[in-house]
Amino acid sequence: MPHLLEVKDLRKQYPLKGSFLSFRKGKKLVHAVDGVTFNLDEGETLGLVGESGCGKTTTAKIILRLIEPTSGSVYYKGKNIFKLKRSEMYDYRQEVKLIFQDTYASLNPRMTVGETLKRQFTLHAVRGKSAKEEVLKLLKTVGLTPEKTFYNRYPHELSGGQRQRVAVARAIGLKPKLVLADEPVSALDISIRGQILKLMKQLQHDFQLTYIFVTHHLGVVRSLCDRVAVMYLGRVAELATVDDLFEHPLHPYTKDIMLATPIPDPERSRSRQRMILSGEVPSPIDLPRGCRFSPRCPYVQNDCLEKEPELIELRTGHFVACYHPLE
Repeated sequence: MPHLLEVKDLRKQYPLKGSFLSFRKGKKLVHAVDGVTFNLDEGETLGLVGESGCGKTTTAKIILRLIEPTSGSVYYKGKNIFKLKRSEMYDYRQEVKLIFQDTYASLNPRMTVGETLKRQFTLHAVRGKSAKEEVLKLLKTVGLTPEKTFYNRYPHELSGGQRQRVAVARAIGLKPKLVLADEPVSALDISIRGQILKLMKQLQHDFQLTYIFVTHHLGVVRSLCDRVAVMYLGRVAELATVDDLFEHPLHPYTKDIMLATPIPDPERSRSRQRMILSGEVPSPIDLPRGCRFSPRCPYVQNDCLEKEPELIELRTGHFVACYHPLE
């Protein structure tokens, strides 16, 4: 059975402009995404995890065709999205949707919730009373009741959790196949966060949705995702199922961010041994030779400094880009 989505050797580079290095045009590049490869099956949830600046949001934007890649390809239902015709692109826009991180900025403050949600139906030939009825159904589906009250409210009249429910409603309105969620719960209180994650799980079951979940929070990943791709400086460092990754991480970077994740048990938290990483994250402009994690890795050896490790499958479904993976 073919994959719903295939991302192959995706790269995005930005030329460095407006600096004293500009006379060396083409020599200095920001390597935002640098060889990302993964696939996604229908009904699955894949988490993209990593520090700020690792390239996870840029990867999501390329999949949405909000920005064009420098090289590489993205196949959706077997078709390269960068070679789609106008009519095919129109269908793609209906089937692949985005949930924004900043819901307040993504909602028009001059439009009511009803007007915002109705817009997609009017654009796609669902007009008049039918469009309003669809919006009221959507509001009920995401838990915003009574629906007629929320229909006439403006974004500033809603709480953060309510605005996020509106953002989710907007994403699922046309019954898409794939939804990319960019840090959708990072700005919410922990109790509200749990409610939104529960809602997204339920919607996935009800509408047969497939998710790509961009986040830096491993606790969120464990509760929602089936597989996880850990990114570091534009590349996938490790890719595995959630259970396999949490039980047997193979990359030193994955192990460190797992140990840095807070746990609610004080006794277990104090007894955990942290792996101290030295130095700072290298610049995406001047990447280190060899493995880009080598300047911070406590297990670095000579071969790590010579060539960038490839993402290889060490166990069934468990991929890692490391010359000396953890036992």
